[in-house]
Amino acid sequence: MSSKFCLVAVLAALPCLAQSVRSLPDRKLWVLEGKNVTYVLGLNEHNELQHSYWGKRLYRDADLTPVHSVPDWASFDLSTTTTPQEYPGWGAGLYVEPCLKATFPNGNREVVLVYSKDRIDDGNTLTIELKDIQVNLFATLQYSIDPETGIIRKQATIRNQTGQPVVIESAQSGAWYVPRGDGYRLSYLTGRWAGETQLQRDAVRPGMQVLESRRGSTSHQVNPWFAIDRGGQADQDHGDVWFGALGWSGSWKISVEQTSHQQVRVTGGFNDFDFAYPLANGESLETPAFYAGYTDGGFGEASRLLHYYERAEILPGGLHSRLRPVL
Repeated sequence: MSSKFCLVAVLAALPCLAQSVRSLPDRKLWVLEGKNVTYVLGLNEHNELQHSYWGKRLYRDADLTPVHSVPDWASFDLSTTTTPQEYPGWGAGLYVEPCLKATFPNGNREVVLVYSKDRIDDGNTLTIELKDIQVNLFATLQYSIDPETGIIRKQATIRNQTGQPVVIESAQSGAWYVPRGDGYRLSYLTGRWAGETQLQRDAVRPGMQVLESRRGSTSHQVNPWFAIDRGGQADQDHGDVWFGALGWSGSWKISVEQTSHQQVRVTGGFNDFDFAYPLANGESLETPAFYAGYTDGGFGEASRLLHYYERAEILPGGLHSRLRPVL
């Protein structure tokens, strides 16, 4: 083989190597990869969008298998509740925190979302459209992963094409799942004037813990940030940590929930307290971006990854911006 042919082959392969988002159509999976992180989601046999994996990077596609819904546990714990859906609507017997709730003009409040279509743009942005099984209410989910930090960005856009007005009761940016099990610990920040960002740590137990602001602003009473480690084993330099922050300056809510089936899930977005958003036909509602990452390097590495991402991707001008003034 000539050296010229080898060079052409290598150059042709470079775009594929640079892709951080790809699909595996034969297994109905989408894979996001960045830094030392892999995030996998897929379609199950009910056409539901289901979480599969989030953690240390996987380097072999052979390790990825198609997703299947979790069976009913009982008549009052149906598959819709036990299956880790990426963006569940409030309907079909769902009892965990939903990502979308709506009321239709006839009083119906059932929202059941299934896969409609998808696309990948420039190898680094995944868009998946979900649709209600009865009416033209759509949830368009957008995913991207930063190759330098492995931090994932989730955002949802709710679109009404039903021909009638719809009232949105809850619109969340997305749900995150850590590996199934118990013994997790939640870290979060609370405070007050002249006493901001006080670190709190609680065991994650069955039930739900809500971090929120109802003040119309992000507020220093509670910060829209979370970190979860298992068994309280992580320290500044060692241990698995899943962490995230909600990019929103208004009233917000993050729910940390452990189900009776040892599944810990984190849902975040607009605060649904005193929330009713009228959506006329043809209108849409975009949720805040929800960012999250994983590291096996402890809380210190989690902090460095998030700070680097904020400076590079969120701060105007990125890493080359001027020093920010102190007020």
